[in-house]
Amino acid sequence: MKSDTRTTRWLGAAFVAQFITSVAAAVLSAKVVAAGASGALPAATGNLTMVRAAGLMELLTGAGIAALTALLFAALGDLDRPRALAAGALWLAEVAMLAASGLGLYALAALGAQVAGGAATPSLAAAATLAFSLYQDAFTASMLFFCLGALLWYSLLYQSELVPHWLAGWGFVTVLPLLVSILLTLWDRGLSLGVLPGLPYAPFELVVGIWLIVTAGRSASSRSASAHDGATPARLGGALS
Repeated sequence: MKSDTRTTRWLGAAFVAQFITSVAAAVLSAKVVAAGASGALPAATGNLTMVRAAGLMELLTGAGIAALTALLFAALGDLDRPRALAAGALWLAEVAMLAASGLGLYALAALGAQVAGGAATPSLAAAATLAFSLYQDAFTASMLFFCLGALLWYSLLYQSELVPHWLAGWGFVTVLPLLVSILLTLWDRGLSLGVLPGLPYAPFELVVGIWLIVTAGRSASSRSASAHDGATPARLGGALS
């Protein structure tokens, strides 16, 4: 029970940490994103520290997702091993795309530093456009892998006794409009729906993380009692819903 409690609390902490770093990355990169491909180089030149910090937050977010994936597999893998393996593979692909996205920001910052020491040249502007495209396209691809993996993870979370059904259902349902938005963006960036589809999901990781941290001991006690009484997960899941 101590091991279950510790794993659950680490899982909650990983959700919270990943939420913090991803929000920080979005805030720090906002000026570059708003400037678009044509204005990315001037925006990066005037905000070098923020762009470098955004790249670091992207890399930390990727590391957090890798840790979150391992902890989710430890907590939920026994429910359905093939589904957990597929979800883990999708989120590790997300990690790879986030690393590429972060490197795009670092490249943009490096080009901005060169411009800060002199005038921008056509070659620097072209390189900045490529770096911005790498950042933006890799991030969009990472969100596709995130959404597909999240649907699998949250369906397993719904089956588990770690959180109430309504909380796991919140994560699952609110990922769907985000997935639709990402698919439209990948098809044609002009069809992007912006941040609106992601707003219902946005607080989920923070809420579920805090829930797991606060209720870890209670959940472990419940699982121990159910094993002693012979209660089935389905009956307990119904009681939590």
